[in-house]
Amino acid sequence: MADDAAATSIITQQIDYTSGDVTMKGYLAYDSSIDSQRPGVLVVHEWWGHNEYSRRRAEMLAELGYTALAIDMYGDGKTAEHPDDAMTFAQQIG
Repeated sequence: MADDAAATSIITQQIDYTSGDVTMKGYLAYDSSIDSQRPGVLVVHEWWGHNEYSRRRAEMLAELGYTALAIDMYGDGKTAEHPDDAMTFAQQIG
C-alpha cells in the first residue's frame, strides 16, 4: 500500500533542450511530496538510446528521493533496434 502512495507523488515530464541545432528529449522524474531540496542524478542511457529502460531508472531514483533526469545523447529521442544502428548513433556523438 505504501508503494502505491509513493508512486502517485512521482511527477514525470519530457524536458526538451538543445545541443547545437539538435533537440534532445530528456525525461525528468521527481517526488512532488518532498518539499525540501532533493539531490539530482543524471541517468545516461545505454547505446540503444533514450528508451523506456532509462526512463524507468529515473522514476526509480525519484522514488528514492532524488530528482533524476534521463538524458538524450543522440537527439530527437532516437533509439536503435539493431546493434549497427546503435553503433552509428554512438559514433555521431561528438
